[in-house]
This record gives sequence, structure tokens and C-alpha cells, in this order.
Amino acid sequence: METEPKTITSRDILTVNEAAELLKVSTATVRDMCDKGELPHRMCGNRRRIPGWLLIHWLATGNDVE
Repeated sequence: METEPKTITSRDILTVNEAAELLKVSTATVRDMCDKGELPHRMCGNRRRIPGWLLIHWLATGNDVE
């Protein structure tokens, strides 16, 4: 399964708030999952950003992203 899109837009990159809303969990839960390495994310300065395609892959594969 290909996880990286050919092109991306700003809508493809989620904030912690946006990821929490989609996952129906709190922002604290998303931050905790990121800190534990359970949720794929990238740091942009001191801000976490969750690539949408990684979140989809994470959900589809039982939360296993390499």
C-alpha cells in the first residue's frame, strides 16, 4: 500500500486539534500518543503535525506505521 501522496496541500497536514477531532479523542490523548510513539507525526519547530495519509495508514493497518 502506497502511503505517500503524489502531491500534498495544507489540508493534508493535521494539527493536534484536527487529529483529535477526527479520532474523537482529546488533544491531550493525541499528544500523549505522539509522545509514546503510538501515533505517527512530525515536529515542525515545537508543534506536532500529523500527515493525513499517515493517519489513514495508521488506522487501516491496526496502528502499525514503520
